[in-house]
Amino acid sequence: MNRKIMRKMTLKDIADATKLSVSTVSRALNGDPVVSRETQDFVQKVAKDLGYGQQNLSKSCQIISIVMPDPVGYALRNPYFTEIVRGIYAVFREFPQMRLGLDDFATFESVQKDVHGAVIISPDDVHFDVAQVSEIPAVVIDSMGDKEQMSIVSDNKAGMMMATEHVLVFGHRSVAYVGPRNTYSARARYEGYLSALEKYRVELSNPDWVVTTAGSSFQDGYAACASLWALDSKPTAVMAFNDFMAWGILEYCQSQGVSVPDELSVVGYDGTSQLPPMSLVHLTTVDQHAFQQGYTAANSLIGLLSGQPLGVNAINISPTLVVGNTVRRPAFLRVFQEV
Repeated sequence: MNRKIMRKMTLKDIADATKLSVSTVSRALNGDPVVSRETQDFVQKVAKDLGYGQQNLSKSCQIISIVMPDPVGYALRNPYFTEIVRGIYAVFREFPQMRLGLDDFATFESVQKDVHGAVIISPDDVHFDVAQVSEIPAVVIDSMGDKEQMSIVSDNKAGMMMATEHVLVFGHRSVAYVGPRNTYSARARYEGYLSALEKYRVELSNPDWVVTTAGSSFQDGYAACASLWALDSKPTAVMAFNDFMAWGILEYCQSQGVSVPDELSVVGYDGTSQLPPMSLVHLTTVDQHAFQQGYTAANSLIGLLSGQPLGVNAINISPTLVVGNTVRRPAFLRVFQEV
């Protein structure tokens, strides 16, 4: 009896079937935004039909850990993280043999031996070593690991520079910045803010306009704005590290009768621009496409688990500016125009 031996599918097989190059197929399977969504869907369908990657995925239950800072107390209350998780789940629902779990960094260190793979989101400096996982396949989001670590990154510096330039074009020259400095993304966004000031030759005339916070929560944003508004020399605009902090700034302004954007322009970062308690407020922000980050990270992890070469160690997802109604020309320029 002749028995047909099933051979392992390769990227070359998919390239032949789709009439695309091997590099394009690799990028499409990893969810690289350089490849159009239509092409990604087409390649992924062909790959699934050919059984690509399935040969090496165990049929027994596999545990996948989604690692993030304080999932219950902070991360899953922040829409940026929930969108990433939604993107991850969108991929893994196709693999019922895999079970997803949420862990913080401390828990993950203790359970690492019991999981088969991990998606690690936004490790801070204290927990960065956790991201350098060598025992199991892992993909890191929002941080740059070493050259061997698969990373999904957004260009945080370019994104904050773009947002700050938007404010400067409106005529603001007293622009504050609030946020932490304890993560890769936090430092990159602060550098983007400084780069925009330098590009427009705007001097940071008051060092107190930069408020370094311990965290990046709603409360941190509220407290930072309180400290800014207590200054004799007040800024006319403030750049927040993330939307959560920007919401805190908006809440402080509302509580103190400070009009946004008439008295203070506010810009966030993440892309969660609609603030539910203030339905008329549409925050100007930077969308870093959190769902796509999660989706791309999950696809990359599937590739690692199936033993397929990914072709790249980092995928960069470009951020985009979302213009809301929280930025306006500063008051002194509006008065000048009226005259």
